[in-house]
Amino acid sequence: MDKLDCINTFISVVENGNFSKAARHLNITRDQVAKRICFLETQFNALLLIRNTRSMHLTLAGERFFDTEYHQQNQNNTYNSLHFH
Repeated sequence: MDKLDCINTFISVVENGNFSKAARHLNITRDQVAKRICFLETQFNALLLIRNTRSMHLTLAGERFFDTEYHQQNQNNTYNSLHFH
């Protein structure tokens, strides 16, 4: 599984508030979203999200991961827009 796709999926889940909205945003299935989040949690041996049928919350590890990856993604986007346009 592509780690970057999984990271982008995680960011989308956080930004959109749930798996279904993230799936629609990414044009993938909700099951694929769940598998990508599970892959990340397995890779990092940490629970990133606490989820049930009614809500979803970031764990402390999830907050830290989101902050790091979200800022990294924004830096990459800024770099690309400055150097490749």
